[in-house]
Amino acid sequence: MPKGEAKRRGFGIRLTDEDLKNLTAAVKARKQTVTEFIQGTLSASMEA
Repeated sequence: MPKGEAKRRGFGIRLTDEDLKNLTAAVKARKQTVTEFIQGTLSASMEA
């Protein structure tokens, strides 16, 4: 989501310890926030 654009809705997800570890590593490798990573990943998967 571009900076300054209003957020519409939030939601929570549950992750295993291993999934959280993998998510954290992916986020750090891309120098993104968790939110940026998840939004980008969801957008890309919906376009595919």
